[in-house]
Order: sequence, then C-alpha cells, then structure tokens
Amino acid sequence: MLYSDINLQHEVYRDDVFDIAKWLKDEDVAKYLNEKDGITNSLDSLANNSTLPVMTQYFNNNGPFYMIEHKNKSIGYLKIVTKGNNNSAEIVVAIGDKKRWGKGIGTIAVKKALSEAFLKYRFNKVVAKIHKENHRSSKVFKKVGFIENELLEKETKYCLTFNNYISQFSS
Repeated sequence: MLYSDINLQHEVYRDDVFDIAKWLKDEDVAKYLNEKDGITNSLDSLANNSTLPVMTQYFNNNGPFYMIEHKNKSIGYLKIVTKGNNNSAEIVVAIGDKKRWGKGIGTIAVKKALSEAFLKYRFNKVVAKIHKENHRSSKVFKKVGFIENELLEKETKYCLTFNNYISQFSS
C-alpha cells in the first residue's frame, strides 16, 4: 500500500455518515470499538433527516475527525479526541471496509494522524486504548512507536509522547 494512496479527509459528507452507520452495524468492525449505544440509529437519522451535503460539524465536537480514504473512496474513520487539559489526546481508528483489513491502511492512517496531532494541534501526548483481543490494532500502534503504558480491565493503554514521536526521525 502506498502512503500517498491513503488520505485523511476533514470533510464528512452525507454518504460518509451512511457508510459509518453501515460499518458500525457490522459486528466484526464494531466489536472492539467503544461507540455509544444507539449510535447507528443516530447516524441513520442524521443522514436521512438532514439536507446538508457536508456534516463535518456533527463529528468534530471533541477534536478532529477524519474519513480515511483510499483512492478517494471512504473506507474508515479516525478521530483524535481531546483529553483533559488539551495537552493530550486519544486516537481511535476504524477501517470499516473489511476487504481492506491487513493491508497496512491503519498504519498509514495513524502515521498521518500523528503528524496532525503533534505538529498541527500541538498535543504533548497521544494515547490509544486497544481491546486486549484486538491484536491487529495493537500491532499497528506498536509499529508506529506507541509504548504499552497501562493494563486496564478490557483494554491495554498505549502512549506516544511528542518527544518520542520526534526522536523517531532523528535516529
């Protein structure tokens, strides 16, 4: 997979909302996510009852939200959720198109998001909470430099600081 084939699209269009709802209805996609109960109904309702072609404002409430695109087709989403004092954030990534799993897309998307998180938004730390059975996601976050930080009941918390992120480029 080429790095340039994957884009993080800031705008969320009406069709994207339908895609997100469809992906979250798929148990294989949703089983490791912590989305709120009833989110698919809310998304369907939003897309069906709105005449707005762009719905970005509904998704950027807690931080930047991106559609992950492969060759201009939405295949997943990524969000950077601002935490506490605005110096840290949590990253959440979901590849909704299961045919694209295992192709390195998540790794590329996370790398691009980290650039945004650290260089544009100036976060000092980014964390990811990965379900203990989600080995694929754990591999992605370790690959891009996250370090296991804390074992929670159902999840492992990974952390990457700005200094560790920058040091990857100087070694």
